[in-house]
Parts: sequence; structure tokens; C-alpha cells
Amino acid sequence: MSDPTVRGIIFDIGRVLVRVDIRKAKMGLADGLPLSPEELWSAIENDPRWSDWQEGRMSARDWYLNLSKRLGLSLDFETFTSVWNSALDPVPIHSNELFEALSKRHRLGLLSNTDPIHVARLESSYDFFRYFPQSVRIYSCVVGASKPDPLIFREALKACQVRAEEAGRIRHEGRAPVLKKSRWLLLKRGENLGEEQRFRLRDRLRYHLKTVRAYLLKEAFQQLWDYNLPAWAGKFLDEWCRETMRSRIEPMKKIARSLRQHRELILDYFRAQRLISSGVVGG
Repeated sequence: MSDPTVRGIIFDIGRVLVRVDIRKAKMGLADGLPLSPEELWSAIENDPRWSDWQEGRMSARDWYLNLSKRLGLSLDFETFTSVWNSALDPVPIHSNELFEALSKRHRLGLLSNTDPIHVARLESSYDFFRYFPQSVRIYSCVVGASKPDPLIFREALKACQVRAEEAGRIRHEGRAPVLKKSRWLLLKRGENLGEEQRFRLRDRLRYHLKTVRAYLLKEAFQQLWDYNLPAWAGKFLDEWCRETMRSRIEPMKKIARSLRQHRELILDYFRAQRLISSGVVGG
């Protein structure tokens, strides 16, 4: 028996729709303190009231006062808010074309462990939220529960008006795998797609949830070229390959295996870029 057609697609936000770089927030918050950025962030995540903050049982200002008292922060509230939000990359990972295509066939929803400060910045800064009505934005700080608590997942399904099985993987018996002959189409950057290729991609995104996953992995991979240091590029590449190998999407896993085999050659690019930059600076 085939699975029911997928009626709802529920997205997380961090590292799925928006890049998150905690290092920026760590460094800003640790400035002027005796703690290293890593020590500071560990203290924050292990704060006794962290769950209260993530699940909406304390206000942004109370969270600020709590950290100021415990860690000795010298930032005023407005600066603290700005630094806290610096972890969010202002450029979304995906173009609105993806959501435009998906929204015609599926109910879209958001599900995220997040806090009031980030929610305010996210909703005021990213245009893709127009594809997600307020009623389908399920935040831990609003519903009072965090993943993996089943409550937050039930709230997301209820908001999208779908059953759990209708938000799972989609399979079509008697049809060829949707990713067949789509490998290079998925790998190409959006701006390099021709008109016909755009229609083909849009059709595949409508057709099969696995294709959406592959598309998200492909788009996330573009972050690799934002790195300057070979060490950080290597860490990102390793993490992307691990995530892709867990995806169960064979064409993408094949790409990940190839990238692993050529890891050092890829990192040589970043090493060469660094040498060129150093040579220019050195005159």
C-alpha cells in the first residue's frame, strides 16, 4: 500500500531556512568578560532557566537580567538584543521560488525551538515568512514546549491540519524514482538554471518530498564557499557529508562519498586562496 499523499511540509528554521552562526553571538557576549566565548555559551546553555527562556516562561528582559546577574554582562538591553541576534545570517538559505512552488501543493508550517528575541528578528527580517501564516508558526517559546517533546509536534500537525502520516515521506508506487536524471539539476545554483530547467525543478519539488530534502541539502552546501579558513571549511564539509549520508537519498549520498574522497583537493582551494590573499597583503 502506498503512503498517503503528503499534504503538509513542516520546516525547522535554524540551519534549514536561516544560517545560524553562534560564534558571532558568543564573541559579542564574551567581550570584556574573563570567560572565553565557549565557556560563556556553555554557561548560558546550562543556565537553570534556559528551558524557561526557550519555552516562553520568562520575558526577554528577564532573561537579560538573569544573565547579567549570573555572568556579569556589561551590555545594556538593546546591545544585548543586537548581539543575541547576530547569530542569525541576514540572507536566507533559500529563494522564495521554493516556497512558492511548495505552497501550491502543500500546507507549509514552521516548527522551531527558539526564543522571543529571535522570533521578533526573524519575523521582521525574512520575506519567506509570508508563505507561513501566523497560525502555522509553531515556536517553543509560544507553545511552552521544546523538541523533542511530543506536544510541540502535535501543535505543528494541528496548525497545518494534517495527520502525522500526511507530513511524512511520500512514495508513489509504479513510478520511476523522482531523482533519476535530476542529480545535476539539483546541484546547479538557482541563478544558473535555464527557464526549462526551472520548470523541471519546480515540478520535482511538487512531486516528491525526498526531492525537497535533496534541494535543501544542495542549497546548504553553498555555505562552504563562504569560508576563508581551510579548517572551518573542512569542518563544514565533514558535517554536510555526515548529514547527507543520513538522508537515505542515494544520489546525494553518492555526491557525499565523492566529496569525501576528494576532501583534501577541495581544501587545497581554500589553502591556495589564503596564500594568494597573504601574498597580496604582503606586497
